[in-house]
Amino acid sequence: MKGAANPQDLPNTSKVEIARLFLESVKLAHLQASIVDEFGNPIDITTFKVDGTNLLIQLKDLKGNLLATINPKREDLNIAALQAKMNALKSAVQAKKQLDKAGTFVPMPNAPIPNTDSNTVDYMALGGLLILLGGIAAVPAVRLVGKSEIEA
Repeated sequence: MKGAANPQDLPNTSKVEIARLFLESVKLAHLQASIVDEFGNPIDITTFKVDGTNLLIQLKDLKGNLLATINPKREDLNIAALQAKMNALKSAVQAKKQLDKAGTFVPMPNAPIPNTDSNTVDYMALGGLLILLGGIAAVPAVRLVGKSEIEA
């Protein structure tokens, strides 16, 4: 997968592996998935070409009732994103198989931890600093206004 710059350039074996992992994870979630165009016609992922046709993923319950329609964006289909999703799916499927086999939760020692880091704390600290600086700057401004009113 690393040699391709575009999902369309992936060999069919990689496309089939991605689709298999996705469908297996959907099945483990007790759902059904269909890959369709915007008119609801089924799409063969191995021959799909981006030509203005939207690729949609329909998620259905086991009775066939439509639960959600996902419209992936182009950046969701880049090679790095697909590789990360494929690795996550492999880990999830492996964990589910171990869970079914053991009957209890078994932590996976070498599984990658998801990157959930954000800059929220940094932004909050910056906001607090700006409020503090604004308060400090307001004191001389109020004194200056007071002096100018007394002189006037």
